[in-house]
Amino acid sequence: MNIQLSVAKVEFGGNTGEGQYFYAFSPQTVIIKKDHSPIQIEFTQSTAANFEMISLLSSDGQASFTSPVYSKGNRHMELKTNNPGQRLINVSVVVKDNSTGQLINCDPQVLNDPDPDI
Repeated sequence: MNIQLSVAKVEFGGNTGEGQYFYAFSPQTVIIKKDHSPIQIEFTQSTAANFEMISLLSSDGQASFTSPVYSKGNRHMELKTNNPGQRLINVSVVVKDNSTGQLINCDPQVLNDPDPDI
């Protein structure tokens, strides 16, 4: 599964970082249909070079993901799902703006809904 993440610094009206940043994921809702599915998250080309992904956080106590592996100067991460059960998983891709030092919470909606027939 390939997921694109776009992040931009804005003067006001952003959806994270006290309104100073805007982020969006494509797809907007991530639906995981198969356990051990590979996931790749990558910045869009329009995301400025001063942004980097520094961690993936999850509220799920079931270790739903493997540890991410970063590449391309921390502008790309790869991981796998690790959860066969149905659940909504709260996830955050933490991004750092290296020009300001600001940490930015980018939280996609992630649904783990494995299909028993897959």
